[in-house]
Amino acid sequence: MWSFGHSVIWSFFIRRAALAAASLGLMMAAGACVEEKIPPDRLVVLVESYPANLDPRIGTDQASARFFHLAFEGLTRVGPKGEILPLLAERWEVDESGTTYTFHLRRDAAFHHGKTFSSEDIAFTYEQFLKEDFISAKKEPYEAIEAVEALDAHTVRFRLRKPFASFLNAAALGVVPSDGAHTAERPVGTGPFALAEAVRDSHLLLRAHAAHPAPPSVREIELRVVPDATAREMALQKGSAHLAVNNILPTALERLESDPSLRVVRAPGGNFTYLGFNLEDPQLSRPEVRRAIAHAVDRERMIEGLLEGLGREADSVLPPHLWAHADDVPRHPYDPERAKALLDEAGFRPGADGVRFRLLYKTSTESLARRKAVLLQEFLRAVGIALDIRSYEFATFYEDIRRGNFQLYSLTWVGMNDPDLLHYIFHGSSVPPRGANRGRYRNARVDELLDAARSALDNRIRKTYYEEVQKIVAAELPYVPLWYSTNVAVASHRVEGLELWPAGEFTPLAGVRLRP
Repeated sequence: MWSFGHSVIWSFFIRRAALAAASLGLMMAAGACVEEKIPPDRLVVLVESYPANLDPRIGTDQASARFFHLAFEGLTRVGPKGEILPLLAERWEVDESGTTYTFHLRRDAAFHHGKTFSSEDIAFTYEQFLKEDFISAKKEPYEAIEAVEALDAHTVRFRLRKPFASFLNAAALGVVPSDGAHTAERPVGTGPFALAEAVRDSHLLLRAHAAHPAPPSVREIELRVVPDATAREMALQKGSAHLAVNNILPTALERLESDPSLRVVRAPGGNFTYLGFNLEDPQLSRPEVRRAIAHAVDRERMIEGLLEGLGREADSVLPPHLWAHADDVPRHPYDPERAKALLDEAGFRPGADGVRFRLLYKTSTESLARRKAVLLQEFLRAVGIALDIRSYEFATFYEDIRRGNFQLYSLTWVGMNDPDLLHYIFHGSSVPPRGANRGRYRNARVDELLDAARSALDNRIRKTYYEEVQKIVAAELPYVPLWYSTNVAVASHRVEGLELWPAGEFTPLAGVRLRP
């Protein structure tokens, strides 16, 4: 076990290295930047990567979701507390069997290109999921739909094959027009902002949708892609950007708080960071190896060293504020001696060089992700596992993970507002491209419980199913839970009305104002 003194020294070196890297980056950025004039009514928001797909029926990465929050609307929307609220639908009825949903639509909605929104657009959007040749990782939940009927221009009926308890959550999917105007290259929605310009790996420029019934407070939002955290910090200090959400290095926050032109906003969050395994790998398919790795990882030191304490240890994919969260799941506390014993029992004894076996860890080139990789490498080396690190531009990295081309990786789940996410992540039928079971986890009991939870319309019953799923998953460890992060935004003093939702969604940006 590490002593207190070791912990302080470790934290000291991490912080010194981070500060040195930040100082070097700031000097390089200062030399490279030129003065930039931003239109007075444009909000510039810094993002880490360009969206993988601009179609709300397909894109699953965070960058895509943030664009969807601004440009698209669904029948329903999910509020900051996970509550289901009306959006394109004014109201709805559900029959006693839970298999027929009738939505009554708003009459004041219009698409960005001028087409009036109607039930035909709803039918078109959802019927794509019923076609065999339509490929999307979001497809699986919508296979519960048997038919979509446009009863009249303002009424649409869904008939489901069987009850689906999370259907109203799934109905938050962004709607696209039925006239063919929408494409992945030129997306068209009904949201408060319309896409005006898209330059891959550079920026998205969104312009206020004049016909929206609740017009946004700023005329334009630019989502500017800046992969480097130090460059994001520099842009905020220079005034060439106004806002960054959950993508500024924690080591920089104290420095930014001392800048009178900026403010730092913190709020509780539920985004879940994890270490993922490929369960088809010969070593990682063995539960004792995954348990050993879990015991080798010091989550507390990661939270302190990487996040400056802006997080809390995680025990489940579902965050504690969600009603289905299980409190009494198996845990694997930091215990490198236990990790070594498990590896010994599994027959993986260290060689003359102290190495039991090697694993490949894939990550993005983002600064915090690389630092996380180095920490994981040190933790695993201490128990005899050599971890080789390969970093890639985010789109390449994410595609490898989706395809199962990895041994180990780490990502963050955002927007955990409904426990049916567990079906999307862990059900045996949800292997990509149909879902997000990227590690190819398979457990017949888990599948049975997740299917039963979908059909149970009483949340008290659903909770018992989800609690058992969480206990099984925590014992078998297709993921090693790392932390739930605190939301942190760095904003220009010009930004007013900023609100942070638990998952860091961009939905509230429609209400942000810019002071002169």
